[in-house]
Amino acid sequence: MKQKGGREDDAGDFPSDRAVWTIGAFCFALLSVFAIAGYRYTQVWTPLQRHYLTTYVGTPVAGAFRTDGWYTLLMAVTRKGTRMALDNEVEPFVSEKGESTFTLTEEAIKVGDLKLEWQRARYDNANLHEFLGHGYTRTRRSPIWRNRRCGTA
Repeated sequence: MKQKGGREDDAGDFPSDRAVWTIGAFCFALLSVFAIAGYRYTQVWTPLQRHYLTTYVGTPVAGAFRTDGWYTLLMAVTRKGTRMALDNEVEPFVSEKGESTFTLTEEAIKVGDLKLEWQRARYDNANLHEFLGHGYTRTRRSPIWRNRRCGTA
């Protein structure tokens, strides 16, 4: 039976069956993305990658507003000076006070790293983002993000 103007009784009802399925599929896809990202964050990423995530993501955003910013980075102290600590040099460690931090690996100590220090300094946003993405070029050291997009295998 048709109403005035030739429209059916259920014309214009929202949500229609098609809209419900579309919205449901979108929500399922979005939840899947978050579940996969959460799994990779907890199971695949290294502790140093998890620590530097906000810095890695934040440097391009901050770069839109200013060229440099203050960052606290984990530095490896060697006889020749200090440089940024990398994945294969550090491992997670819980101090006596219960604080989560990092300690040097046996391999890092063997090649001459003396200790780790947290240093707060001003860095160029673009250069820091580039370094976190591509890292050090020496053969014994691997870059933090290994020349990949954030979290990809």
